[in-house]
Amino acid sequence: MANSLYLVGDRMRQLGNLKEAYPVLSAALSIQRKVLGEDNPATLYTLKSLGSIYNAEYKWSDAENVFRQLVAAWRQRAGNDDPETLFAIRDLGHALEGQGKWSEAEASYREELVAWRKRAGNSDSEPSTPYIRWEWWFLISRNGRKRK
Repeated sequence: MANSLYLVGDRMRQLGNLKEAYPVLSAALSIQRKVLGEDNPATLYTLKSLGSIYNAEYKWSDAENVFRQLVAAWRQRAGNDDPETLFAIRDLGHALEGQGKWSEAEASYREELVAWRKRAGNSDSEPSTPYIRWEWWFLISRNGRKRK
């Protein structure tokens, strides 16, 4: 039941039906937390989808709270340099950037970039590395314009 709710809710989210997706994903998360536990990957993926809705609706503070939970959960479950942990760190950076928390967002992107490069043997061969570098550059350039 919870998996079906997640699949329907996440598809709604992907299609941009955020207001309809939110209650479906919330119901899935409630069931998953009770049945599977807080740190089960299915629970964490549903939580990520809810965080993505917050980001899309510019509810940055709510998104930050969700993504901080995800970073902590994935770190505990899979380690600091697991891709799921790094994706959660990136999402946290987006939420921080949305709130104008430039130094925290930069630290988040920097942590992600360093970890991806470490995974790739300190090269830029990891597919996410160039994308993260662009995000980081964009953040710094926006930050510089905001301060002037």
